[in-house]
Amino acid sequence: MAPLIGEAVRRHRADVLLVSLGLIDLGFYTNAEQTTENVRAFVTGAREARPGVRMVLLPVIPNVRAQADEDFAAQVDRFNELLAKTVADLAEPRSPLLLASPPEAYDIDADTYDGTHPNASGEHRIAQAFAAAMWEAWGIGRAYAAGTG
Repeated sequence: MAPLIGEAVRRHRADVLLVSLGLIDLGFYTNAEQTTENVRAFVTGAREARPGVRMVLLPVIPNVRAQADEDFAAQVDRFNELLAKTVADLAEPRSPLLLASPPEAYDIDADTYDGTHPNASGEHRIAQAFAAAMWEAWGIGRAYAAGTG
């Protein structure tokens, strides 16, 4: 997504981006360090298109592959650690970054339809994580309650 984000931000004049990157990258294309560099490129591209854009980044959430594959789980853990550091490193007042907390009580059996992709309840939990981060840090929106949308 890094090569595409600038045009998308420009075209849609985005003020806030809700970002969930990493799972597919880690699963098929890159390791934790390479995926972190892709996140840096993504943030840079978004900021070049709109210098004041705000971003909320979500760590890679629980998934069936991480549950079954120790090496992959280690890459997810490493990426989430590097993502937190990257958000702190790239934070700047004119274009703030937030690291959202993983969705509370996220359960891959109840909140996905296949162990990875969120179903309706998983989508609500993810939305709640993004909403809580923006409300607590920036006073944007309000506390989110599933079902009250």
